[in-house]
Amino acid sequence: MSFFDVLAGFRDADLEMADLEERGRRFARLFRAFSREQRDGMLAGEVATITAYAERDPARPYAVAARVDGETWDGLPVIVWSVDEGSTWHESASDARKAREGV
Repeated sequence: MSFFDVLAGFRDADLEMADLEERGRRFARLFRAFSREQRDGMLAGEVATITAYAERDPARPYAVAARVDGETWDGLPVIVWSVDEGSTWHESASDARKAREGV
Protein backbone atom coordinates (compact mmCIF):
# COMPACT_ATOMS: atom_id res chain seq x y z
CA MET A 1 0.00 0.00 0.00
CA SER A 2 1.41 3.39 -0.90
CA PHE A 3 0.97 6.78 0.71
CA PHE A 4 -1.74 7.67 -1.77
CA ASP A 5 -3.79 4.53 -0.95
CA VAL A 6 -4.35 5.60 2.66
CA LEU A 7 -7.79 7.04 3.27
CA ALA A 8 -8.02 10.36 5.05
CA GLY A 9 -8.35 10.02 8.80
CA PHE A 10 -6.94 6.49 9.03
CA ARG A 11 -3.74 5.70 10.89
CA ASP A 12 -1.37 2.80 10.27
CA ALA A 13 -2.79 0.94 13.27
CA ASP A 14 -6.30 1.17 11.81
CA LEU A 15 -5.12 -0.22 8.48
CA GLU A 16 -3.18 -3.03 10.16
CA MET A 17 -6.22 -3.98 12.24
CA ALA A 18 -8.45 -3.97 9.15
CA ASP A 19 -5.93 -6.23 7.39
CA LEU A 20 -5.82 -8.65 10.35
CA GLU A 21 -9.61 -8.79 10.49
CA GLU A 22 -9.84 -9.51 6.75
CA ARG A 23 -7.23 -12.27 7.00
CA GLY A 24 -9.16 -13.76 9.93
CA ARG A 25 -12.37 -13.79 7.88
CA ARG A 26 -10.58 -15.43 4.95
CA PHE A 27 -9.06 -18.06 7.27
CA ALA A 28 -12.48 -18.85 8.76
CA ARG A 29 -13.98 -19.12 5.27
CA LEU A 30 -11.28 -21.61 4.22
CA PHE A 31 -12.15 -23.98 7.05
CA ARG A 32 -15.94 -23.45 7.29
CA ALA A 33 -16.73 -27.04 6.22
CA PHE A 34 -14.43 -28.59 8.82
CA SER A 35 -14.75 -29.18 12.54
CA ARG A 36 -12.22 -27.56 14.87
CA GLU A 37 -10.48 -30.92 15.34
CA GLN A 38 -10.23 -31.44 11.58
CA ARG A 39 -8.89 -27.90 11.10
CA ASP A 40 -6.25 -28.36 13.77
CA GLY A 41 -5.28 -31.73 12.30
CA MET A 42 -5.00 -30.30 8.81
CA LEU A 43 -2.78 -27.49 10.04
CA ALA A 44 -0.59 -30.19 11.64
CA GLY A 45 -0.31 -32.05 8.31
CA GLU A 46 -3.17 -34.55 8.52
CA VAL A 47 -5.78 -35.32 5.86
CA ALA A 48 -9.45 -34.69 6.70
CA THR A 49 -12.48 -36.17 4.94
CA ILE A 50 -15.82 -34.38 4.58
CA THR A 51 -19.02 -34.84 2.62
CA ALA A 52 -19.45 -32.40 -0.26
CA TYR A 53 -22.46 -31.82 -2.50
CA ALA A 54 -22.53 -31.19 -6.24
CA GLU A 55 -23.88 -27.74 -7.01
CA ARG A 56 -26.16 -28.99 -9.77
CA ASP A 57 -27.33 -32.11 -7.94
CA PRO A 58 -27.37 -31.62 -4.15
CA ALA A 59 -29.01 -35.02 -3.70
CA ARG A 60 -25.72 -36.62 -4.77
CA PRO A 61 -23.20 -36.23 -1.91
CA TYR A 62 -19.63 -37.44 -2.29
CA ALA A 63 -16.72 -37.93 0.09
CA VAL A 64 -13.71 -35.72 -0.48
CA ALA A 65 -10.34 -35.63 1.28
CA ALA A 66 -8.57 -32.35 1.98
CA ARG A 67 -5.15 -31.35 3.21
CA VAL A 68 -3.11 -28.19 3.60
CA ASP A 69 -0.48 -27.81 0.88
CA GLY A 70 1.59 -24.72 1.60
CA GLU A 71 0.67 -21.09 2.10
CA THR A 72 -0.39 -18.13 0.02
CA TRP A 73 1.78 -15.02 -0.20
CA ASP A 74 0.03 -13.55 2.84
CA GLY A 75 0.35 -16.61 5.06
CA LEU A 76 -3.05 -18.26 4.59
CA PRO A 77 -3.09 -22.03 4.08
CA VAL A 78 -3.73 -23.52 0.64
CA ILE A 79 -6.19 -26.45 0.74
CA VAL A 80 -6.08 -29.16 -1.92
CA TRP A 81 -8.80 -31.74 -2.50
CA SER A 82 -8.96 -35.40 -3.63
CA VAL A 83 -11.74 -37.90 -4.32
CA ASP A 84 -9.44 -40.79 -5.29
CA GLU A 85 -7.79 -41.53 -1.95
CA GLY A 86 -5.01 -39.01 -2.48
CA SER A 87 -3.78 -40.17 -5.88
CA THR A 88 -4.42 -36.75 -7.41
CA TRP A 89 -5.04 -33.40 -5.72
CA HIS A 90 -7.05 -30.49 -7.07
CA GLU A 91 -7.66 -26.84 -6.20
CA SER A 92 -11.31 -27.40 -5.27
CA ALA A 93 -13.63 -30.23 -4.28
CA SER A 94 -15.72 -29.70 -7.41
CA ASP A 95 -12.58 -29.86 -9.61
CA ALA A 96 -11.68 -33.20 -7.97
CA ARG A 97 -15.22 -34.54 -8.55
CA LYS A 98 -15.26 -33.38 -12.18
CA ALA A 99 -11.88 -35.02 -12.83
CA ARG A 100 -13.19 -38.30 -11.42
CA GLU A 101 -16.35 -38.10 -13.55
CA GLY A 102 -14.44 -37.02 -16.65
CA VAL A 103 -16.37 -33.78 -17.01
